[in-house]
Amino acid sequence: MAPDGELPQPPGRLIRRTGSERGNLFVAIFCLPHTLVGLVMLLAIPIQLDLLLFGTDVVGRSLSAERVASRGGSDSYSMKWTYEHAGRTFTREDEIGREAYARAASGPRKVTGRARGDSAVLTGAWGHPWWELLQAGVLALFWNGIVALFVWMSLGRRVWDRWLLRHGLAVPATVQKVVVPGARIVGAAVVHYAFEHPVQLARTEARVALGVSPPEGLPAAGTEVVALVHPKNAWMSTLLLATGHEIGSAGRGPVSADHSGR
Repeated sequence: MAPDGELPQPPGRLIRRTGSERGNLFVAIFCLPHTLVGLVMLLAIPIQLDLLLFGTDVVGRSLSAERVASRGGSDSYSMKWTYEHAGRTFTREDEIGREAYARAASGPRKVTGRARGDSAVLTGAWGHPWWELLQAGVLALFWNGIVALFVWMSLGRRVWDRWLLRHGLAVPATVQKVVVPGARIVGAAVVHYAFEHPVQLARTEARVALGVSPPEGLPAAGTEVVALVHPKNAWMSTLLLATGHEIGSAGRGPVSADHSGR
């Protein structure tokens, strides 16, 4: 056991689960395919950039144009075209704008593009690849930002809590205030707390979203609680009551986990 007046410290920390952990594994699984889509979107950007910077200007010919009507009233247009590059003939079908469709629908036209092997983009009056690349980049960043937020809330916080449970320093902290969302707002209570880092000797203020209410209820302002802090970085911390676990004892040996409290 830890000496009187001291909190248990790693290694050999006994951890007992007392409640629900933060995060939701079902949401994390739901985010998996969206994460893969986001990675593909990010990968497409350097590929497109490489084509625009190091590709070769080509002149091809339009073969056919197609208009697809949507229920929302905004039609989409595509054009099949062919070009020669490095002694080979390639045929592609790309999306185009309304004006380009009007030209292509009237008959075969000369088409300009930029190609590298079988990869090509329309340029000039037929396409705006740099603008499309910018749009794709903004969309990829927005998509991956949203997915990253959900992954952090569903899985990242749980992994981080477990790391601090096993490797973080347990230090006394004081609750400064608790912000509880209104009845019409979906969210978790946020606890603001302050502690002094035992290594850096710096007073730090932080906050943590509980995710679920602890078994003993929400702490009141001024309550003494236990914070788990990174051994070297005071700004990386959480509250023990937010992890759904409690620290039973400390000593030498491997970290053990007692889940009898489930």
